[in-house]
Amino acid sequence: MNIKRAVLFFLLLIGIGICLRSKHAEPALVLVESRPSETATVQVSLTPLPPSTLVIPNTSVPPTPTLLPTLIHIEQGDFENEVILEIPKINTRAVIEVAKIIGTDQGLEFSQPEESPMWIPNWSRNIGQRGVALIYGHRQWGPIPRVFTDLDDLETGDQIIISTIDKVFTFEVVETTVIDPEDLWPTIEVQDNNAIKDDKSQLALLTCTPWGVDWQRLIVFAVLKEDLK
Repeated sequence: MNIKRAVLFFLLLIGIGICLRSKHAEPALVLVESRPSETATVQVSLTPLPPSTLVIPNTSVPPTPTLLPTLIHIEQGDFENEVILEIPKINTRAVIEVAKIIGTDQGLEFSQPEESPMWIPNWSRNIGQRGVALIYGHRQWGPIPRVFTDLDDLETGDQIIISTIDKVFTFEVVETTVIDPEDLWPTIEVQDNNAIKDDKSQLALLTCTPWGVDWQRLIVFAVLKEDLK
C-alpha cells in the first residue's frame, strides 16, 4: 500500500508541474491565413483629418464673374442688305445708308444724305452698341420735305425702330435738344460718355432747324427699350 501511495503522489506532482508550465507558455504562431467571412463587419475610422489637410473655402476671394455674351448690334457689314428706319409717330420709313467722309477746302465733311438718313460709322457707335449711334438727315431740300421734316414732333416715349433682315432694335425717345452747330460734337461726346457709364444703348437723330434753314441743330435722343427697364 505504501508503494502505491508513493507512486500516486509522484504522478500528482508531475501533473501539477505540467499545468503550471502551460499557464506561462507563449501562444503558438498561426501560419494559416485568416480570411474575413462575407458577413464580417467593416469598421470605419472616424478619426478627423489633421488641421493641415482640411480645405477651407476662402470667402474673401470673390467668385469669378460669369462672362456675358457679346451684345448684338448693327455694324457696317449689315448695310450690305437693307437697314430700315421706322418712326411710327411721324409716318417715316426709310432705308439707312452709311455716311462717307469727304475732304474739302474747309476740312472733312460727311456725304450729303439726299433722300435717305445716314449713319456715321467710326465717329459714332454701332447701332445697338453701348454709347450713342448718330444718324443724320435733311428736314427739307428747298421747299421739298425730306426724311426728318417732322422730327421736331417727336415726344418722350415715342418709338424709333431700326431693323435688318435678322435684327430689330426698338428705341424710345427720352430727350429733344436744340444746339448751335459748333456744339454738335461736344454734345455727342458728353452723351456718349454718359451712355457708356450707365451701360445703355442710345440713338441720336440729327437734322437742321428751324425748318427751311440750317442755323441750328435739332437732336432727338432715344434709348434702347430694353435698357429702360
